[in-house]
Amino acid sequence: MEHIRLIEKKEEVWNVTVGSVAINLLDRKGLSDQEKDRILSESVDILGCCGNPKNKENNITGLAIGYVQSGKTMSFTTLSALAAQNGFNVIIVIAGTTTKLVDQTFNRLSDDLDIFSTTEVSWKTHKNPGPKQVDEVVGDLEPGILNPHPVLLITVMKNNTHLKKLVKLFQKVQKKADCKVLIIDDEADQASLNTKASKKDEDSVSATYLTITRLKETLVNHTFIQYTATPQAPLFISVLDILSPSFVKILTPGGAYTGGKTFFKRNPESSYPYIQEIPSEEIYTNSNEFTDIPKSLVECTMIYFITVVIGALSNERAVNSNRTMMVHPSQLTRIHSIYKRWLDNLKQRWLEELSLDQHDLDRVNLLNEFQEAYKKLALTADNLIPFEEISKHLEYVIKTTPIFESNSRTQQEINWRKHYSMILVGGQVLDRGFTVEGLNITYMPRSIGVGNADTIQQRCRFFGYKKSYLDYCRIYLPRTSKRAYIDYVTHEEDMRNKLKAFEGQNRSLKEFKRSFILSPELNITRKSVISDDISRYRLQGWRSFDRVESNSEENNDVIKTFLDKFPFSSFDQKLIQPKKIQIHSIAYIKYEDVLNELLLNLKFTDPVNAILCNHLLSFLSIYNEFSLLEDFEVYNISQGIERERSVGESMRLKNLFQGKNPKTNYPSDRFYCSEDKITIQVHNLLIKSTGKNFRTLAFHIPSAFVQNIITLNN
Repeated sequence: MEHIRLIEKKEEVWNVTVGSVAINLLDRKGLSDQEKDRILSESVDILGCCGNPKNKENNITGLAIGYVQSGKTMSFTTLSALAAQNGFNVIIVIAGTTTKLVDQTFNRLSDDLDIFSTTEVSWKTHKNPGPKQVDEVVGDLEPGILNPHPVLLITVMKNNTHLKKLVKLFQKVQKKADCKVLIIDDEADQASLNTKASKKDEDSVSATYLTITRLKETLVNHTFIQYTATPQAPLFISVLDILSPSFVKILTPGGAYTGGKTFFKRNPESSYPYIQEIPSEEIYTNSNEFTDIPKSLVECTMIYFITVVIGALSNERAVNSNRTMMVHPSQLTRIHSIYKRWLDNLKQRWLEELSLDQHDLDRVNLLNEFQEAYKKLALTADNLIPFEEISKHLEYVIKTTPIFESNSRTQQEINWRKHYSMILVGGQVLDRGFTVEGLNITYMPRSIGVGNADTIQQRCRFFGYKKSYLDYCRIYLPRTSKRAYIDYVTHEEDMRNKLKAFEGQNRSLKEFKRSFILSPELNITRKSVISDDISRYRLQGWRSFDRVESNSEENNDVIKTFLDKFPFSSFDQKLIQPKKIQIHSIAYIKYEDVLNELLLNLKFTDPVNAILCNHLLSFLSIYNEFSLLEDFEVYNISQGIERERSVGESMRLKNLFQGKNPKTNYPSDRFYCSEDKITIQVHNLLIKSTGKNFRTLAFHIPSAFVQNIITLNN
């Protein structure tokens, strides 16, 4: 059945038709009806935001945001199928920065689009074409008996040399053919952007960025779609930049996806069952060299081989599935060789010991160690095959599992259909964009480096569609990396939620305020691509609405109604003959009540107060989503008795908090807060200069909750 959806835009309305190419593509993938509808719907939305190919001119840039390893390739493949039946005759996919990634993308597109079969589209493919192929390309675009509905599919490496050739090609092609172009920039935050933007000099432009801008200038009728799981860089470049997107689409992963929220979602119990910490002394670096294989790597490898046996006994085979272990220790190939040698030696020793007589002490001790690893796996996996059965097959799977060093030095090709199980040791090659099939065990002692949020997230090859074997997944990380990923998930969900809310407003993304939660330990992205200033607002310790509002009467009523609605109790403050204003009352109030009965009802005219309120609401909503906000500790300071205060410039309170008083043993207002809950103090003040009443709030954010709000100033 053919579906038609009308996409309304500011400038126009045009029909996006879902034809046979996209429908057949998704049918071949064996997806559920729900999954097919989701992918089609999101792809139609993206195409509908693109320029109508019937126009004489288009120059639009959009941004599609998925999760790491969540199926972005399937999204842009479906988008390509839709574009081919909706008037676009050229689809350019700017693929990875290596030949391996370009080939991976080309092969997937070719297979998924079924380009070598007879369809309603006459696909013509080119990989890294240049100006010498002008006549061939023009011929491919010409309709005829053998070419009734021509669509040119080009994959090009994200490399200045190849992109320059593509520009020269289309400078000539456009004179002979009517090109209606969709450009898909895969991993758009990498290499495409101007890495010299921070110099703020018009003449300082990186080569690849300059060539991409020339490609856009060359193509009169085109839309440029940026695909990425880490959109920080495209969002934080100047909104005046030619690659700054004007629309955004948040992609939804399928139900079997396991990503950051599965492995690193903040939780009240601080329990992360799939994560194991690598002790700092077991992390090999140039400044911490040692000779013996780390104990954590030994345990990790044991768990891996146990899962291989389980998979094999469950009839998994290389023709349709894999079990893979990835070791990602460093960007340095020298260190890769060290880990490869350790694993080779470990494999050889285990095979020797397993070949011994069954009563030999070395063999018995080794199997006891494997059984301890088995017990750790059993913490998440129910109904495991008995260890006695697994132990019978360990020697075989260890013998038949190859260990590959995969990096720029070895150029190791991986044949997933040849080996059911394998161990990969490498660095950048196993990083961004590379799909590790059946990855269930990851050992990554690599540090977070300078802490660029998008860079560390792109190393998460252990995310993906793993729900069916999630119980057999383990990720070994240093404590600092584990902490960084927990913080990243908080940031990522805040960013996605805000962009999702903006997505349906039919406004240019250039109007969107770039302001997100981000851990103080992380940077938003690499500094080189950012030309505008970034400010950080730290949410830690005490923060207060300390500007007296012109409409204070309205907020006073909101605060008073809130106090009257909940029961406050006195508590032992251990004071000596205290003054009345030193005696407070306390209540424990649920997050939903604080939000709905108090914060959402406050209205601020002062911009400083308003910004703080917005930051707090954003901050609280994310922590509530992670079920970390059960209730607040709320103090009614002085039980509502007015306290006099003075104001300075901008009607800012000179001193909101009462200080210490040794005579009564009063410890100061700031003392009254929790170290494991967010605290709210309610203050009732009399402003000396105006004689008016002003009720206000102070918040205390304990160290366990500390975050920054990072904002692009443009």
